[in-house]
Amino acid sequence: MGGPWHFERAIIILEKHTGTGEIIELKLNQTESWIQIHNDPLICLSGEVGAFLGKMVGEVREVDVEIGKGDSDCFLCVRVGIDVFKPLKRRLKVDILSFGTITIMLLRYERLQDCCFSCGRLGHTLRVSGGKRGPGY
Repeated sequence: MGGPWHFERAIIILEKHTGTGEIIELKLNQTESWIQIHNDPLICLSGEVGAFLGKMVGEVREVDVEIGKGDSDCFLCVRVGIDVFKPLKRRLKVDILSFGTITIMLLRYERLQDCCFSCGRLGHTLRVSGGKRGPGY
């Protein structure tokens, strides 16, 4: 509880050992993180919808039913188990109530370090040499 845990910017992954299995059988591929889901229509600001949206990212552990308040933005918070070997999702495209209108909801991961914004994977960051932005920025 309270993770994700870090040591020198590296994620520490813990897994509860069950039964009499061997260490090699532990997967050690999941970490938990709170995700803020932004750009939600008002109809989506509920615990049930938060759990549904969280399942699109990973395994839902907890939904914060108290809606967070940003500067001019309301958002849901969902604690999700994330597979560290897969790229992180940055947005969700959802058709609310099947009306044919796609809503793009932005995801912000809390307390995740060393995330590459280029490939979306954990474990390294995109560093620009000399502090200058390259072409396309």
